[in-house]
Amino acid sequence: MEIRKAIKRIIALGTGATMLGATVLGAMAAADLGSYPAPFVVGSTYNAVAIVGANAKAADSIGVADVLLGLAYIEGAASTTATTSLEGDAYKIAKGTDVLNLYEYLSGNSGAVALQQGPISTVTKNELNALADGSITNEKGTFTYSQFIDMPDNASIVYEVNSDVSDDPALYLKFVDGSQGYKYSLTFGSAVKSDIDDADDLDDLDNKRISMLGKEFTIISTDNSTGVIDLMAGSVQDTLSEGESKTYTINGIDYETEVIIITDTGTSQVKFKINGETTDAMVAADTFKLADGTEIGVKEILANEAGDVTQDLVEFYLGAEKITFTDAGFDGAGTLTVGGEDVSDVVAGLTAGTTSSTTTSISNIDVTWTTGDDYYVPIGGKLSDQLEADEKDKLFLENLDFEFTGVDFGETEEIKLKDGSSTTMKLSIPTKTGGDLNFYAFYTDLTDILLGKNADRPLVIAAGIPIKENYEFIATSNTYSHLLELTNLDETNHQATFKDVGLGTSFKVTMADGVAKTFRLDGQTYTFTANYGNDEINFTNSGANGVSGVIYTSSEAFATISLNGAQGLVVFTENADGPGDSSGAEKTVTMNVINSTISGTNKIEVSSTVASTDQYISDGLKSWDSKDEYQSGYTRWGTYVELDTNDQNSVTLTYPEAEAIADVYITSGVVSTSAAGGEVGGLVQVDVGSAMLDSEVADWEAQNVIVVGGPCVNTVAAELMGNPADCTTGFEEGKAKIKLFEGENVALLIAGYSADDTRRACTVMKNYKDYADDLGGMEVEMTATSDADIVLGVPTVE
Repeated sequence: MEIRKAIKRIIALGTGATMLGATVLGAMAAADLGSYPAPFVVGSTYNAVAIVGANAKAADSIGVADVLLGLAYIEGAASTTATTSLEGDAYKIAKGTDVLNLYEYLSGNSGAVALQQGPISTVTKNELNALADGSITNEKGTFTYSQFIDMPDNASIVYEVNSDVSDDPALYLKFVDGSQGYKYSLTFGSAVKSDIDDADDLDDLDNKRISMLGKEFTIISTDNSTGVIDLMAGSVQDTLSEGESKTYTINGIDYETEVIIITDTGTSQVKFKINGETTDAMVAADTFKLADGTEIGVKEILANEAGDVTQDLVEFYLGAEKITFTDAGFDGAGTLTVGGEDVSDVVAGLTAGTTSSTTTSISNIDVTWTTGDDYYVPIGGKLSDQLEADEKDKLFLENLDFEFTGVDFGETEEIKLKDGSSTTMKLSIPTKTGGDLNFYAFYTDLTDILLGKNADRPLVIAAGIPIKENYEFIATSNTYSHLLELTNLDETNHQATFKDVGLGTSFKVTMADGVAKTFRLDGQTYTFTANYGNDEINFTNSGANGVSGVIYTSSEAFATISLNGAQGLVVFTENADGPGDSSGAEKTVTMNVINSTISGTNKIEVSSTVASTDQYISDGLKSWDSKDEYQSGYTRWGTYVELDTNDQNSVTLTYPEAEAIADVYITSGVVSTSAAGGEVGGLVQVDVGSAMLDSEVADWEAQNVIVVGGPCVNTVAAELMGNPADCTTGFEEGKAKIKLFEGENVALLIAGYSADDTRRACTVMKNYKDYADDLGGMEVEMTATSDADIVLGVPTVE
């Protein structure tokens, strides 16, 4: 399962839409009934207002209560701090406070600059238990060894299209073709020594045990002249005599095993019968694969001599695993053989120490995999799953893997630039103390791009520019920003009234004509002078930033609004001093506002080119196949940039307050997944409050809404449906609409031809989990004559 941090975001779909909003877990997606109760419940927080008509029948009121009851307890609500980790022999790739970030290589030895270089270069016993030290003892002494894994050369978290899976981009852990996938090393502190016997075997290594990546093997055969070391391990190791039988259980399956014959002339051979299947004649070090894929391997045959009263014996492995290192030149350029097949793209090396005609020594055993393709590991996936069945032994002993559990974006902020009308562009941005702003940043006179909503309500971004009534201006000092409006300049009482737009509050400042006056916001001082004769004020000394185009977010990232000739600019700057790897130079994302002719009409629009000093955005946003006119990308910090090129275009930035952290693990053996931080199971209570009447809601477009009842009884429903002259238009008896409308927020309409039809549709949404297979897309149609025969289907084309 792909588990990621939930990020609330808004996607613009152009002027034809009315309401929009979405909550995403993992890949980003627009509102969809299949995601219900999102976006109306985020985590365990109710994120909507339910609206019923003031003149509606009682059935509508009962219906809206049912909908809210269905949202009051939800199952498996993940909070925005939910993370996924692995339990078992697994190491999350990080080193101290140096974590893995987007586009950063796993290895500290990769990358041309520090920001590309990963947290760790080599994994040891300190990170994986499977890399524990060991030793071999023979007549030459005791020789200890250590194990290491060098990290992949060119593996990193990328945002790309993997056409083998989807033509939409996604985050992947990518292993690049032709690069080192890993290097496993077993190194003796002092090279292990052995005599060379008359058969050219390494006599002192035969039958010695060695542990590699947590698996214990026995060296069953060696050949100094060809540089061969055969090793074998198995689920069962036992010794049977000729004619003896025994039953072994492996993975819940019984294997009745009988030694049919052991020959004791010439080279000793043995045959087994296992669950009725007879093996080939086998000599020591041979393996045989049974019909179900289980292997039996012969370690040693102990044939009796003529006249011996003892029986012939065979020592064997059932569930055998045989590997062979072959490096004739002991020069590190050998092969790895598993189950009798050479493993492609893998080089095995045996490094010799001091040698003579009668003795030799080995200092290193190395296994290196060079990737033969690009491998894309998705969120929730592992590298082994991307390999074909016959390629999995490229991961040494099939006991080594890399898993990508997700990316932690932490708390996020959203900045959005989209049209307010055909001639205006609005910017929404959160601030530290000045509220969440959503204001007119630019307008067009069809010749130039100008600041504000129109000529009567401009936006002032610099000190020294006269400010009149209804003018808005940005006041920023240090990292505190407010959007203020001069609502009244009273010459009689020598007072100026300011509205703090983001907070919705007002305050007055008294001052004499032409005399400098100060006021304070957040402890910051702003100075201005009134000119009552001209009905205006001018700001002069106004703190560190003053009246400017700079707006700081709560995390101290900031957006700068300006004009560049006939264009408008919004430059968003990430906070490189925030938690994470300091880049030294803060990265920016630039959005241009221009005049354009769209379908024959002059309009204002956001340029379809998003510039950035971050190379991963400047290289170009990624287009989606499943979404028309939609592109997206991530900065290295983790800012998600979405460009909707429908009609007037829009850009949404989802900015993580701390640098995004990629959760990648190197594992050995069986590991399990666990989730932490947030609800991951059971019922979670949601405080849904009460429904409101349509007459009580001043601005229903300001939030997500659940609208119960049709246009005949609910004025909000009427607006959603375009205020039809006949309020029953589009409705049929015995049917109801369950429909999403998209815009700056999301509206859900639940409405039928009659009050009873509406109530039955509300029953569907109360029990949405029971209808999960049929709830999807933007709209479904309910058909029913009673609660017992409710059917959901594709809406009738009108």
